Amino acid sequence: MISALKSLLATALVLSSIPAKAEADDPTATDPPVSENQLIYKCDPATFALTLKIRESDASPEPGETIIDPADLTYIAPNWVNEGQYVLPLIRYEQCGPITLQLKGDFYNSNTEGEAGAYPPYVGVRLVLFGYTRLPTTGDSLKMTRCERGLPRAPDCPEGFAVSLEGHLDPQTKNYSMTVRTESTEWLGGDIRASSRTIQLLDWEDFERWPKR
Repeated sequence: MISALKSLLATALVLSSIPAKAEADDPTATDPPVSENQLIYKCDPATFALTLKIRESDASPEPGETIIDPADLTYIAPNWVNEGQYVLPLIRYEQCGPITLQLKGDFYNSNTEGEAGAYPPYVGVRLVLFGYTRLPTTGDSLKMTRCERGLPRAPDCPEGFAVSLEGHLDPQTKNYSMTVRTESTEWLGGDIRASSRTIQLLDWEDFERWPKR
């Protein structure tokens, strides 16, 4: 009898140590918090309406939206004592009609222990159309993050940076254009400056030539 009681007690202790069911199965569980420089991507392949912007809140994505996390586009490589220290880029692609987006993990310094290496990673974007890179106009990628003006040893700000890309067909001119918006602050704090520019990517003939879904 004593042996049987000991066995039951041991079983109860094991069962009590099993963690509760994952929060993902809990209908009251909240969405995970937004991490810095996450992006929201959305594309309408029929009209090429395209949005790529920094995620601003913890709210779940709207239908058709995808969250792109720069952490998923980086690989941490070890140093000589097998501790993670160096950040390497990974690449994924998204297709919106004829527009190809190359999304690459990017960072201020690949050495996380070097100057500006503690800054979080972001997504570098290259927009390719019919085999030609249309954005950025200079440099290898458009850096999707709010930048800091005057940050030592960092790329020029806001040149080459953006917080959103919005592609749309102008109903009047029938041309397809991409609007690039930037936001920047002074290093170590200061005023926020915003700007935008629009470039034409497709004329009406190109738009009509592309097969619609």
